[in-house]
Amino acid sequence: MKAADIADIVFLRLVRLKRYGMGASRWDVGEELQQFPEKVVLAKARGLIRRGLISGCACGCRGDFELTDRGRELLEIG
Repeated sequence: MKAADIADIVFLRLVRLKRYGMGASRWDVGEELQQFPEKVVLAKARGLIRRGLISGCACGCRGDFELTDRGRELLEIG
């Protein structure tokens, strides 16, 4: 399994749905992506952060992922 196996739209939708004030935690997102190892989920988050679709931290802490304007635009299109 690799990060590319997780669709960008799926991850972005989870970030939007799982946001509880401070942002979606890595555990919130990971709970919905149980079929993927945690390191794959974090790798996907790093890629989305690098591409400017979400903000947050993918070092293994809480994450507090939030959609950026670009991420919201992509969700509207997709």
